[in-house]
Amino acid sequence: LAELIMANGQMAKTHIRESDGVQILVESMWTDMTDASVMEAACELLFALTASSDGNPDSDMLVGDSAEGAVDALLITMQTHITVESIQSSGCGTLHCLASA
Repeated sequence: LAELIMANGQMAKTHIRESDGVQILVESMWTDMTDASVMEAACELLFALTASSDGNPDSDMLVGDSAEGAVDALLITMQTHITVESIQSSGCGTLHCLASA
C-alpha cells in the first residue's frame, strides 16, 4: 500500500484522508503493536502519507488529533521494535516530514 501511495501521490492520499484511513491505521497499530511485520507496514504507510516520492515532506496528511495519535503510536512502535531497522528508518522519515511540514 505504501508503494501505491508513493506512486499515485496526492490522489491516493486524498482518498485515505477522506475515508478516515489515518485513524483506522492508528487503531490497527495499537491493536497489533507486538507484531513487527504489521508495524513495519504501518510505519511505511505513515511515511508514504507524509512524504513525496523522493522522501521530502509533502503534505499535511497528519494534522490535529490524527497527527497526535499517529505520532504516539509511531513512537511506541519505534520503542517496542528498536532493533527493526525498517521500522526505525520509516519512523524517522515520518517524524522528519512532520517536523518539516
